[in-house]
Amino acid sequence: MGPLHRAETADRFIEVDYEDLTRAPEPVIRRIIAACGLAWHDACVRPECNMRAVNTPSKWQARQPIYRTSVARWRRYEPWLGSLRALVDDGPELDAGMARS
Repeated sequence: MGPLHRAETADRFIEVDYEDLTRAPEPVIRRIIAACGLAWHDACVRPECNMRAVNTPSKWQARQPIYRTSVARWRRYEPWLGSLRALVDDGPELDAGMARS
């Protein structure tokens, strides 16, 4: 999102960086919970411990701990991005020890 769009929607949207979420989930999830006006519960960072019914095709994924295996996965498609490549931030997803795909 550009600066103008961020300013116009600041009261309705919260921008979440996937790499930040997977690297240090609690502060990011606390920000999301606060933006929604909800109370904090430690279970928010342990979705795999929630035994409530999940009725979606992604129910297996909903039972997994927060994981980092998708970080930088977009790089698999980099050769086909062309001019869109300029929109992708070369930020913290290039953690030490993480190989480029």
